[in-house]
Amino acid sequence: MRCRKTGPEDLPQLRQIWALAFDDGPEGDEDFFRTCLQEAIGFAAEEDGQLLSALYALPQTLVCGEQTRSAAYLFAVATRPERRGQGIGAKLLAYAERELRKRYVSFVWLVPADGRLRAYYARLGYVPGPCAQERELPAPRGRGACDAVGAQEYAGMRETLLLDAPHIRCSLAQLRYQACTDRFFALTLDGRYGCASARAEDGVIRVTEILPDASMLPALMQGLPGRVCRVRTAGAGSPLGMVRQLDGAEPVPAFYAPFVFDE
Repeated sequence: MRCRKTGPEDLPQLRQIWALAFDDGPEGDEDFFRTCLQEAIGFAAEEDGQLLSALYALPQTLVCGEQTRSAAYLFAVATRPERRGQGIGAKLLAYAERELRKRYVSFVWLVPADGRLRAYYARLGYVPGPCAQERELPAPRGRGACDAVGAQEYAGMRETLLLDAPHIRCSLAQLRYQACTDRFFALTLDGRYGCASARAEDGVIRVTEILPDASMLPALMQGLPGRVCRVRTAGAGSPLGMVRQLDGAEPVPAFYAPFVFDE
């Protein structure tokens, strides 16, 4: 078995591994491959011409005031069901980390799907990273203004609103991937400005990001009404992601990172 970076010729097998691992329909990978594959770094474990495991590193930037650090979000880590439990994923992850270190990536982070995977990554040296509060709130009465915006405009708004907070800056390609499920909004309420990434699901508003905080929900209701809001915000709460530092710089600070791209 060998680990290597992937190329265009691997796409059929990468799609197959995705379909076996993730329950998002026969073409659930289409949005990702259309929006993010070009900038992602793909890694795979291969044996006798068959890909056994795959993952993707999405380049990101940690912004801390005027300082920045190169980061990578490890996404869609998957192994063929019949080859799980054989240490293949761990070997592939170690290979990806070595290759990313060569590219001067300061740290990697990922979001385990459950407690079992969280314990697995802890054994591989990952430590708790960003936290998030997940709350279900009655939908407030709509007030203020809510206007739909595109990914590029949204990127500028979120950078302005997060100026003083250590946070992950997503690329336009990654925001366009998020926009395959969410809609982006510019918010105005009582002279304040904000933005939100959200979607409606059977009367429930799933808010994956709202800035500067949940006090802007009444404005969001003007453009996306519903009965209940399930809101993710930064701050003390349940661990959202796990981090592994690849360089010898200062420890990675607590940072804001709402998008996990696979919900």
